[in-house]
Amino acid sequence: MKKLYDLVFSPHEPSNHWDEIRRVCHLDKSRYGLITIEFLNLIDRDFRIAMSKELRRTTSKKKTETPLEYFASKLNQPISPDYLKKICRLVIEVSPSDCIQARVMMEACKLLYNPKLLINDIAYDLEFKDSTYFSRFFKKYAGQSPSIARAKILETI
Repeated sequence: MKKLYDLVFSPHEPSNHWDEIRRVCHLDKSRYGLITIEFLNLIDRDFRIAMSKELRRTTSKKKTETPLEYFASKLNQPISPDYLKKICRLVIEVSPSDCIQARVMMEACKLLYNPKLLINDIAYDLEFKDSTYFSRFFKKYAGQSPSIARAKILETI
């Protein structure tokens, strides 16, 4: 299975796969396809909110809203998180959580293009609680640290 990093990032076309997912959704004119398109648009607009909700959820002792619950409730016709999972798996064959993580990875890769931004700044901008947590997240999905990924990006420019 390809790493999530490979799906959303190539040095020359950072959002190529994201655009392909959108194209597949636009071809699906069913209600499911329309819900998936709306969900992807919400991710594009609010992925930082999702990250801050995930941070609060993991650091709070109280039960708080998950990013998936947030997005499911923000759709034009709110649906349950489980139903959103079912629709996403049916239309684009990935989970909503994978879509959110892919969008965060795509943004992280875009920010890595700027050599003036420190890894700490990127982590803060993406709503991670610290750069260590961001580095673990990035390495999990990219298979390499953000520093190594940046070096490879800057080699290709």
